[in-house]
Formats: sequence, C-alpha cells, structure tokens
Amino acid sequence: MKRGLTLLVLPALASVLLAAAPADELRLEPLREAIITYARAADPASIAFDRTTTAVRRGPGIKDKTVTVERWDGKRWALVSVNGKPPSASNLKTFRKATATTPVPGYHRMATLMAAASDIIVDGEGRKVLKIPVLPPGTVVSALHPAPMRVWMTYPMTVVDTIFKAVAQAIPEKTIAGHHADLVIANVNGIHPRDGKLWIYLGGLIGGGWGAKHNEDGVNVTVCMNDGDTHNGPSEQVENKFPLLVKYYQLREGSAGAGQFRGGLGAQAEVVALTRVNYQTRIDRVNHPPWGLLGGHSALGNQVGMRKKDGSLTLFPGGKVNMRLEAGESYVLHSGGGGGFGAPAMRERSAVLRDLQMGYISWQEADEVYGVQPTAQEIAQHDLVGGPA
Repeated sequence: MKRGLTLLVLPALASVLLAAAPADELRLEPLREAIITYARAADPASIAFDRTTTAVRRGPGIKDKTVTVERWDGKRWALVSVNGKPPSASNLKTFRKATATTPVPGYHRMATLMAAASDIIVDGEGRKVLKIPVLPPGTVVSALHPAPMRVWMTYPMTVVDTIFKAVAQAIPEKTIAGHHADLVIANVNGIHPRDGKLWIYLGGLIGGGWGAKHNEDGVNVTVCMNDGDTHNGPSEQVENKFPLLVKYYQLREGSAGAGQFRGGLGAQAEVVALTRVNYQTRIDRVNHPPWGLLGGHSALGNQVGMRKKDGSLTLFPGGKVNMRLEAGESYVLHSGGGGGFGAPAMRERSAVLRDLQMGYISWQEADEVYGVQPTAQEIAQHDLVGGPA
C-alpha cells in the first residue's frame, strides 16, 4: 500500500509543536517553521487536510487499484471520492464504520512530514497546500510485488526501534535498549475431536523482555511496545477450548542482556498437540537480537522450535515455520529478552545476588559476566541454591 498526503493549512493556524531541530538546520519557510514550532498546541479545529490512499491488489489474474480521498475538516472525517468518483452508499457505510472509532489526528506526529514537504502552493481558497512526499518504493514498509513482506510487526517495531537506537548516543538518558519486538505468535488450527469442527487458535502472545534504561532494569515478560492493548489468556482457558496441553509457560533464564542495568527476561512456552494440528509462525528478531546500549550486552533473540514424541527438540534457525504436528508432538516458543544498559562490571553486587536468588541468571553468568562469586555468607543470607556447575 502506498500513501500520499496533501495538507491544507488554514489561515487561522498561526500557532501550532516543538521543533524537531533548530530552524536554521531545517531551513524551512516561515509557514512550515511555525507549524513545526507550535503544532503540539494546535486545536483539531484549527487545521484540515486531505489524505489520499492508493491500494493495489495483485495476484494470479488479479490486478486492481483503488484510490481513496478522505478529508479531515477539523471536526470529523469525510469520504471525498473513490477512484475519482463520488462515494457510493456502500462506500459511505463502510467508511463510517471504519472511522467511528478513529482518533482525532495527532498533529504533533506530522511535524517531520511537514518538514520534508517539498512543494507549497496556494489553492483557490487562499490556503497553503503542502505536498508531502511518500516513501520510495522498495523499502521494508513499501515493498513491491513480488517481494515478500510482513503482515504487521515489522513496520511499527522497525520504526520505533530505529528512532530509539538513533537517538541513544545523543540522549542516552531518554532512550531504552532493544527489546524482543514481536508478539511471538503461533497460528494453530485443526479439526477438533470433540465436535469435528475446524478450530483456529492465535497462540503465543507470551510477552518478552524490554530493554534496560540508564537508571533501571528492563521489565520481564511484557507484550512488545506498540501493542499495549494486547493481552494473553490463561493456560487453563487454552486447554479447555482447544485440543492442546500447555506443558510449561515460564521465565527464560539467561535471556536478558547483561549490564549495569539488566534487560528484562523473555518467556518460554511449550504446548503439546493432543491431535493433529497445523502450526505456523511469522516471528522476527531471531537472528538480530535485542541490542544493549553504552556497554550493555545484547539479549537472546526470539526462537521457534518443535519437540517430537521421542523428546528430541529442534530449534529452527529462523522464525518462519509452517508445519504439521502429530498428536503428542509440541511446539516451542522462546521470546527474547531486553538489551542491557551500561557495562556489566558496574552492576551493584546486591543486584547480581538478587538475580541469582530469583533465578534470572545462572551462577556461570554471575561469575563470567558480572565477576561475582557469592561467599558462603551471601549464599546463606540470600538462600541461594544450585551453586556453580
């Protein structure tokens, strides 16, 4: 899908968001400087714009294109045209349903696009029109047929993580190390032996580790950013509805990136098929794990696997798997941890001992990465078990 945006700036818009960079660096016309400088304070009624979306559908014997023009007038969305013609009753019904819950446009998010606008004209009503360029074709978020492309997670995660990593060297105290960046979903389906009907389960959503910050550890087993509205379900619910048995769902020891502040831990889950099932994953951040910052270590990445009835486990080199499981076989999901922040040698000894006590790290990691070998007194005080291998 390719999108273009034509922004109509009303004359009343004299103030609108903090500049992304100093005006002399942006070298913008006064109008655009004013927009970028004050846009965060803009009332929705003070700005209007048209949005043009071009959707292209291709396939064997199929090639069609739909050009839709929508308008925000400061109060509500309106459908202007579809393929250059007035919208039909069906178009309007679909549009109204889709925009019923659409939030008011966040103008502060448009500042960068406004800064990049290349053409400025004045329309028949005396309004300034900024023509904003679209992404060049062929990028990861504007792939062209027949290039493979992801259905969802690559786009927001790539954009968010790129921004965080880009600003880390300039403002490390305001950013975060890399995180697992995927919903870690397994699409599972089959015929239910209970009633002979098709069942479909969006399995996974096990959460993962978030990156550490300059003053605190990353959080454990939390759904990736940009998906705060996503929740997983109890294992008992899964087992009641589907012919599946959750063998374990637990923290993934050693998955966090070491650092002065440790990254969050990922999770690991194994689910046994009680009948023949189809199993598919489209998971990212497998071969390029969450990174650390300012000397912090990278975390373990996401991982997909399957276990046969004889107990042998296969962990796949990538996150794209499409296979069939027989009764008694299981699928395995490992979510990545979060990257560490700062050199591990700077971590407080008490924090390392606490991680050992909680089972977040191994004795080997405590020794080899953090340089901590608990004394007999510390072992007793913190009730540490296991001991070095």
